[in-house]
Amino acid sequence: IKILIPTIGWSLIFIFWKVYVDQWEPSIWPLVKNVLYQPSYYHLWFMYTLIGLYLVLPLFSAFVRSENEETIFYLIIIWFLFTCLFPILDTSFDLKVGLEVPGASGYIGFFLLGYLMGKREFSNIDFYLAALVFVISVGLAAYLTFHQTQPVDYVVETFYGNFSPTVMFMSVSSFVLIKGISSRVDFSTGWLSYGPKLGVVTFGIYLIHPLWIGAVAYTPVKSIFEPEIMHPWLSIPLRAILVFTLSALSVWIMQKTPLVNKLVP
Repeated sequence: IKILIPTIGWSLIFIFWKVYVDQWEPSIWPLVKNVLYQPSYYHLWFMYTLIGLYLVLPLFSAFVRSENEETIFYLIIIWFLFTCLFPILDTSFDLKVGLEVPGASGYIGFFLLGYLMGKREFSNIDFYLAALVFVISVGLAAYLTFHQTQPVDYVVETFYGNFSPTVMFMSVSSFVLIKGISSRVDFSTGWLSYGPKLGVVTFGIYLIHPLWIGAVAYTPVKSIFEPEIMHPWLSIPLRAILVFTLSALSVWIMQKTPLVNKLVP
């Protein structure tokens, strides 16, 4: 219920947004019917994935309790090969692997990785290695995207896909970095005390931020960020900060409002 209510609520909100603001669709009813089959807005895919994970959570819980860490790690390796590595070898380098492992696909690998990594304490070496892996992964994703995009007239997002090896290593390394920082930094004093408070509104920020991106794009504020007025190196981070701040304030107000707070748990 905690996930279902926000999913339905935000789906309806973004349906109205698409029809009356973005004007992507002529009417509401076809979009409402499609909610069962696909997200009403691009970022809501995450909610559908969460619902699916919650449905199979009892099965995963029984699996991780009954198996040792070596078996779980083996499944993660199989998942990485068949879900992350082999598909990108096929699409980017025309190296096709004909084998399929249906049981090791989708987001199961991230789920199990989170379980194993959440139990582990990371050393200083792990922390610095994770920082290096993160930088390399981001750099590779940017370079390979640029390299593949150059010959065509559209952006090739292969290396920014959720299951690309670069994104997988970004996710794992950022997990280690965040966990390392949280264990090394005292968040109870000074301006750092706002860190845990932001954590409470993070999920809501994710849900609402496209509205503020659109609001900035449809108002005179947009002109401030035009390349003729402000260089993209400055305008892009400033726009991100503005959207983040407005989203955080909105979620904070919504969480204080009865009934509405069900949309931003």
